[in-house]
Order: sequence, then C-alpha cells, then structure tokens
Amino acid sequence: IFFRRHVLATWLKLAVVLLLVALKASVLFLAVGYVVASLIGVAWYGVMLYRLTHANGLMSQLSWKSVVVPWREVLSFTVPLLTSDLVFVVLNSVTVISLQHFHGLTGVAGLRAQQPIAAMNHLVMVSFQTLFTPLASRLFARDDRAGINELYWKTGMWMAVLTFPIFVLTFSTAGPLTSVLFGARYEGSAA
Repeated sequence: IFFRRHVLATWLKLAVVLLLVALKASVLFLAVGYVVASLIGVAWYGVMLYRLTHANGLMSQLSWKSVVVPWREVLSFTVPLLTSDLVFVVLNSVTVISLQHFHGLTGVAGLRAQQPIAAMNHLVMVSFQTLFTPLASRLFARDDRAGINELYWKTGMWMAVLTFPIFVLTFSTAGPLTSVLFGARYEGSAA
C-alpha cells in the first residue's frame, strides 16, 4: 500500500506532468493523465489482491453462493457516510461552478487562493475530531455520560483557544495578508 500510494502514484503523476510540459499539452491532458494514473493504481491493487488471495489459499475457500451480504446492516452504516461525502463534494463543486458562472475564472482563482488560509481553522477541527471520536466511543461504551460531557467541553475549549487567533489574524488582516501572500493580483479576493 505504501509503494502504490507514495511511490507509484507520485511517479505516475510526475510522468504525466513531465509529458504535459514536453508535449506542451492542455489542462485536459493533465486531467486525463491523472485519471489514467489512478486507474493504473487501482489495477495494481487488483493484481496484489489476486496474488495474495491465491498465495494464502483464500480463493479455494470462497464460494459465491454461500456469501450472504447483510444489506440492511451494511447500508445503515454506509449510506450516511457516503451521503455526507457526496454532500461535501457537491457543495465544493457547486460553489466553484456558480462562482465561475457569475464572476468568471478570476473569482474562482481568488477563492482557490484564499481557501487554504480559511481552511486552517478546519484543520484544527479535523485534528481534534480524530482525537475526540475514539475516546468518546470508549466513554459511550462504558456509559460514562459525565466523561463524555467533560470531553466535549475540554475539546471545545481547546478548539476555541487554537482557532480564535487564526480567525482574528485572517479576518482582521485579510487585505494586507492577501497582498503579502499572493501579490497585488489577488487583493480583490481579500473580502
């Protein structure tokens, strides 16, 4: 998995970019190249799965007729997760498409330039979510309501302490910060 994700994928994307530069191709070439690189990665996983199942003798034990999939239980967990991911993708896509329609590519460039700065607060939230969820699950399994309440307020306090300075800096100094980080071309995106 490490080889496929961090070595093969990186080299394939680098090859696509080098071909893009050498052929002086368009952005469409880059997009198609990235999709093809991802498909090569998926094919690599398929080959690995095939080899591992045959090497460990798992294919001889597998009978497709005996496989019973508990659809209700599986879908009750996966549908909410997939829906939340789909909503995230749609919201990001619709935002960019609408912005491009009403304000052109300059508006999209301004949004994409400012997004990493605005996402710093989100990074803090995601980091604490990664820490909060397993501990909250353990406390819930022990039926420790007081512990969950304490964990919630401590996590909320730490998130506020860490995100407030970032918010104040990026909100109150949006104009100068934008000019320093991105240059005069992006001054209009400070708002």
